[in-house]
Amino acid sequence: MKITYVLPAVGPGGGPRVVYGHLAGLRARGHDAQLWTLGPCSDVRFPSRVFASYAELREALTVEPGLKVATWWETAPIVLGSCDRWGTPVYLVQDLEAGYYADVCRKSCVEHTYTADFHYLTNGFWVADQLRQRGRECEIVKPGIDPAFVERRGNGREVRTVFAFARGEPMKNFQATIDAWRLLRDTRLILAAVPGEGVAIPDEAEWYRGLDDAGIAEMYNRASVYLLTSRHEGYGLTILEAMACGCPVVTTLCDGNQDFVRGGENCIIVPADDPDEIAGGVERVFGMSHDELDDMREAGRRAAAWHNWPDAI
Repeated sequence: MKITYVLPAVGPGGGPRVVYGHLAGLRARGHDAQLWTLGPCSDVRFPSRVFASYAELREALTVEPGLKVATWWETAPIVLGSCDRWGTPVYLVQDLEAGYYADVCRKSCVEHTYTADFHYLTNGFWVADQLRQRGRECEIVKPGIDPAFVERRGNGREVRTVFAFARGEPMKNFQATIDAWRLLRDTRLILAAVPGEGVAIPDEAEWYRGLDDAGIAEMYNRASVYLLTSRHEGYGLTILEAMACGCPVVTTLCDGNQDFVRGGENCIIVPADDPDEIAGGVERVFGMSHDELDDMREAGRRAAAWHNWPDAI
């Protein structure tokens, strides 16, 4: 079957990487799956085609058969309009994207896309519940974890080392990570910065920009804690990647991750806007016995094991 995913831009974020996982899994099952986007994609597991504008992409998409998958609210009207003659429109909703905007008109435009007649897919129960409240039934396709995210056995972790992503999106609440880290004594901070997102990074932090999956997996394997302080996540795939690498997780309860985080079992849950509590959660991990850490890591590995692309696709 011909299946075309439409992505506005490529990048290292969780959303594009889920799309790549769909495409690679579909190709492995013998489908003619391809990516159409406005930016070049370095993933070689599937063919991709780059367009100069949405207008050019829509014109070409109009004559494509098969399933056509919108992956971001701006791509929804393009996919839907291209199916007037043939093709089946599908909408992969990984988050309620209206929350990314302060402008009322922009929020309204996003919400309007959820009223259209698509076949809806999503990653988890939180987004599925939000869509059902809007009168849309959807199928849940849990994301898988890339094989790069594995624990290196026998390699000691760096003591009192926190790894986090430096993100500029306000919902990612990166400042809370910095504020909590400053309360921790003798603690190294390693950051992965996302290209194009301007954030202030402390001079004392060790940081990297534009890491690929192998590079991010290396950070998970070095760190003694992965810290996520988001106010909201559509799913929270990075938590599962850290768990797959055996890295203890301290995280907020941020909507989408409720599918799999279990406080005190596979992670430590902290409030989003209380640096003292966040720092306390990190210190709690630092103070755990070997047995306590082993139990938490094993519970994390079990949660991660439920997320694999062969089963999902």
